[in-house]
Amino acid sequence: MSANRIRDVNVRPRRPVFSSGGGGAAAFALFGLLSFLGSGIAMMMKLVGALGESVPQLLFDYINDPWGMLLFVIGIFGIAILALALALHWVKGQPKALAGGFIFLALLAVIGFVIASGVQPSTGSVVPAPSGAVLSSSLYSTFAQKGCTYNQQTATQTCDVVYNYTSLKMYVAPNNGSTSGSSGACAGTCLGYILFGIHSARTDVLNTTYGFNYQVSAVPVVAQTYTTVTTQWSPIVGYNAAVGATPAYWNDKWTAGSSANTNPSQVAPTSSTQLTPSLVGIGAFGSTTVYNQFPLPGFNSTYSPAWGTGTQGGSYLGLTMFGTYSMTFTVSNSVPSVFTLTVVVVGYHF
Repeated sequence: MSANRIRDVNVRPRRPVFSSGGGGAAAFALFGLLSFLGSGIAMMMKLVGALGESVPQLLFDYINDPWGMLLFVIGIFGIAILALALALHWVKGQPKALAGGFIFLALLAVIGFVIASGVQPSTGSVVPAPSGAVLSSSLYSTFAQKGCTYNQQTATQTCDVVYNYTSLKMYVAPNNGSTSGSSGACAGTCLGYILFGIHSARTDVLNTTYGFNYQVSAVPVVAQTYTTVTTQWSPIVGYNAAVGATPAYWNDKWTAGSSANTNPSQVAPTSSTQLTPSLVGIGAFGSTTVYNQFPLPGFNSTYSPAWGTGTQGGSYLGLTMFGTYSMTFTVSNSVPSVFTLTVVVVGYHF
């Protein structure tokens, strides 16, 4: 047998990368990668529309540390590229080693996400923002509250509310059916609180964490007349009555900053403007979402007026049917800097 013959016998035919089996796997992996990228882009564009931010801003969105976002992106795209490389037979290795690679990239993505999600800096060490530190803010409406609409152009959240004069409570009405007649459809189905969120992203280039003031600028107050006694209350925010030496206070709280989870120190309802601000630290190139949460009148042991008899109705409560009542919030060094929560009284219920 000749040398050439021996050489031909020993040489194994090389399998093409795009063989019938490999081509199918590659096509499947490529389709999966394109679907992954497409869904990511679609999600990004959806968030861009919801938050009113540009794509470059969104790349640094919801983060207090952009390096965390970088780790997250490396981990996610690393998994996609490694899966595609395996399908195309670009890389080979022991199953344990490959599994270890996938696990490492997954952990990298998880760690990056945790870092990118951010923890608010310690308020004790936060320096108030100078004029050069600027925020771009918007209503947080990604997870909209039922019964409320959001207008990013006017920075206004509008919620429909109804007064239940059996339970003596104000409710957010999620749909028209919950506000019609006196069937009591709202009882047990309508929310008794409002969550008002403001999303802010740093747009300056100062590489320092600064504190920004989030403040309730004004709470609407109306007067209820019971016989000869006039009592003030708000159709938006409930307040807790005075007990002994403890004065009455508005039952609203910021979720972050120096006044986090603390009720305003101003006496309610006589003091209704410039309520306690909360200094919220936001890192360089970072962003955060800050909420103001509060019960409507009658909930969480807050004061609610009694319903009048006869034909007195809403006027007895100091309310106007389909009247609008607005509560304003301000954010320092922000564009825009004023945000509004408006409630519309759309009905009364048993």
